[in-house]
Amino acid sequence: NEIPSNGTETGEPEPGGLRQGQNGGGEGGGADVSLPPALEMPPEPRPYELILPSHLAVGAGSDEGQEDEYLEPDSPFLPLARVRGDLTHRLLEEVAQGRSLPDAAAVAAALARVVAEPAQALSLAQEILTEVQACRADPFLAPLLAADLPLARSEWLLEAWGDLPAEAWDHADRGKSPWLYRGKIDRLVYDGQDWWLIDYKTTRPGPGETWEDFMAGEVAKYRPQMDAYRAMAAKFFDLDPTLIKTVLYFTAARRAVLL
Repeated sequence: NEIPSNGTETGEPEPGGLRQGQNGGGEGGGADVSLPPALEMPPEPRPYELILPSHLAVGAGSDEGQEDEYLEPDSPFLPLARVRGDLTHRLLEEVAQGRSLPDAAAVAAALARVVAEPAQALSLAQEILTEVQACRADPFLAPLLAADLPLARSEWLLEAWGDLPAEAWDHADRGKSPWLYRGKIDRLVYDGQDWWLIDYKTTRPGPGETWEDFMAGEVAKYRPQMDAYRAMAAKFFDLDPTLIKTVLYFTAARRAVLL
């Protein structure tokens, strides 16, 4: 009463099945099986196109200031310049919150993931702290880091839907989906009289490059990004964008450039 292995108990092939001995697609030839036509499934349209203002920077891709979607802030794969920039931003946020700065040992511990030599990490930590302390005492920046301002945001994550002007970004080839701008503003302040939008820059001039030439290049590079940030902030607070002053602040030189 053995049940045939290729069919029903009567030995008849199952509907659509093959009798033993028929070509089943193994060695000796292809299967004689007809498949239905493929089901056409057009792709779903994207609900929106994500635009990161940091990617509007001309030649974006530097180690500083990019909102990286794939690397966490504590990733060991971040280059030293990026880690230094992140730490400087965090320390300036501590100042803006009215908190005390950590000691050099704590900052060195944060650098340990990219600086293997403890003495080198401690030396760099002291250099970063000295830079931040000088920024805190800078006559331009100090009032904008005060804790008692009428309105202030530090490391402010902001999103805005896409009727924002960004002339440097060609939207024509981005499809018909809505545009969602997403970015992080280093410092936004209303001091009771003026609106200020500040982007910290911790990079330095290259060998043989003057600060003037370096800053001029950075202004040209980051102007589209800053225009997008200003438009996003203006939309959030229902302001005329021209009321917001945008500034690149170079922490190493304590120099502010009004765009």
